[in-house]
Amino acid sequence: MQKRRGFAGVVTTGIYCRPTCRVKPPRPENVRWFASRAAAEAAGFRPCRRCRPEVAVAARGAGTRPAKRRATSL
Repeated sequence: MQKRRGFAGVVTTGIYCRPTCRVKPPRPENVRWFASRAAAEAAGFRPCRRCRPEVAVAARGAGTRPAKRRATSL
């Protein structure tokens, strides 16, 4: 999938992914873009089992400060 913000819903499969997902790219005419995962789910799409967008968004940035602090203190 191309690099773009938001979530890509693939009409033919009913799945939505993050743009960075490593699946085979769908045809552009089969992709619908959503600003949020909630919007994709409201449109009837389910999360991709490979990139797990419902988990990745919540975990993004979690714990980066303590890790950075530990790394700089070494």
